[in-house]
Order: sequence, then structure tokens, then C-alpha cells
Amino acid sequence: MPAKCCLQLLDRELKRNKITAEALQNPDAAPYLEMVSLVEQLSALPSWGNGRDIKNLAKTMVGVVYRGESKAGGVMTLSPEDTVNCVKTMLAEKKRRDVSVSSSIPSRQFNVTPTLNDPPRTLTPPAPTPPTPPATRTRRATKQAPPKQERIRKPVPPKPQEAPPQAKSKRDPGVSDAVWNKLQADKAAEERRLKHVREELQRRQEGIEAMKIYEEAQKKLAEELAAKKAKDDAEMRELMRRREEARLAEHRARVTREKALAEMERRRQEEIKMRRLEEQAQQKLRNMGVCVAGFRWIKQSGGYRCAGGSHFISNSELGM
Repeated sequence: MPAKCCLQLLDRELKRNKITAEALQNPDAAPYLEMVSLVEQLSALPSWGNGRDIKNLAKTMVGVVYRGESKAGGVMTLSPEDTVNCVKTMLAEKKRRDVSVSSSIPSRQFNVTPTLNDPPRTLTPPAPTPPTPPATRTRRATKQAPPKQERIRKPVPPKPQEAPPQAKSKRDPGVSDAVWNKLQADKAAEERRLKHVREELQRRQEGIEAMKIYEEAQKKLAEELAAKKAKDDAEMRELMRRREEARLAEHRARVTREKALAEMERRRQEEIKMRRLEEQAQQKLRNMGVCVAGFRWIKQSGGYRCAGGSHFISNSELGM
């Protein structure tokens, strides 16, 4: 698998754990180019396992984040320095293991036929078995082919969504009880740590979901309050409009009523004045003694005529 494809798989594994590695986001940056070189060196080693080792590398980076070594203000981010250091650590560890494995394999295991041009060889005792050789590398050593041929047979990486199957470890020959017990204890501690990491991720995810539900409820409540306030404001404006219309109608009615009262008062005063003038005219006509019968005088155009009809006195004669 090319180095860039391995880095893309690494980025997907980290994002599945809600972690962002800044060094994997910019292919033109120096940390990314350095990791490409490191992964190419890793892929050249006999013990390189492509997808399996990329997933193990992702687990190591997740552990770095959750141990608080690469947290920045509580954000799930892996710094470029820590990302590169994790790859360097894996490269150094695999080189050390490959050297241990190659040194633990006797030369007689390989079917090498000497030639006439080969220099004479001396018999040397086999190297002692190292105390903690990796189990996976010992099982891959064969009598028919040197370790370098392992690079040709690269396992197919599993799907990114599925975890690689974990093979059950077997105790290698020559491993002491103390070393084996310490290895099992460290393995159990690592499993507990990864379980704690998964539980912590689950709790954080549940907290995020709960916060999302709370924010949606608050948003809905705010919208309902805003709609109610808008409705109340509209009702208040309508009430104020009706009150203003009633006030204006009352004002117009009052003005009309006042005008009508004023007109009635004017007419009443005119009527009083006319009655007074009429009484004065009737008194004056009676005093003149023109109508000996004493009839009431009726006002006509230009003067007054007695009710009997035989006498008429003009306004000029009456002096009015």
C-alpha cells in the first residue's frame, strides 16, 4: 500500500474516534512529507503489516490524546509534533524487533549452497535466544526463504469500518515466567485503557446528543415566546387602534352635539326676541284703538290686519 494511502487510512481511523490530526490535513506541509518518508521506511521493513499497523498506530495516537499529552484547551486535536513522534516511535520499535528476530534465526535454517568462490567459513555457535522476541515475527521465519521475502506477501488490509481480528498470543520458547506475566499484565492494562477510552468517547457522544436536544428545545421555546409576543403586540396595536377610533368618534359626536345645542339656543333666543316684538306690536295696536271690536291683529306682509279683516295698519304707521 502506498505511503499516502496509509496516511489516508490513518486519518480516517482518527476521525472515527473524533480526533483531528493537524499534520494529516495539509499534504504540502513539512510534517506530512516527513510522515510520508517515515511510512515508506516502515513499509520496507519485513514486519510491516499495512492496515493492521496503521490501526495500531491510530490506537497509539488516541491514547496520546486521552492521556492529555496533546490536548489544546480540551479540543480533540493531535499536534503535528506528537503525530510525527508516534510514527517515529513505531519505526524505531519495528527496527529493533526486526533486528532481534533476524539475530535469533540460525544461519543453518536457510538452504544456502556454498560455491567455489565463497570464502571458507568457520563454525560459530548459534546466538543465544533473546529474552523477549515478538511472537509474530518468530512464526513468520521459515527454512525456505529469508525474512526479506516477507515484503512480497503483504496482507490485504481490512475495511476501515471493521477492526482487524486479534490473534491469540502464544508463549514463545525461552520466554521466562516473569517476562510472560509482565507482558500479560501490560496487555490487560492496555485493554482496560482502551475500554476506558471507548467508554469516555461514548459518554462524550451522549453528552453532545443531550446538549443538542437541549439547544433544540431552547430554540423552540424562544420561537414560541417570540410568536406569542408578536401576537400580543398585534393584539395590543389593534386594541389601541380601536380605542383611538372610539375617542375620535366620541369627539366628533361631542362637537356635533355642541353645534346642535348652540343652534337650538340661537333659535330659542330669536324666538323670544320675536315674541317680545310681537307683544309690543299687539300692545301698540291695541293702544291705537283702530279696531273698535278689539280683534287680535295678524301680521302680514308690510303690516298688520285685524282678525275681522276691515282694518290694516302698515309697519311705517306702527313705527316698527
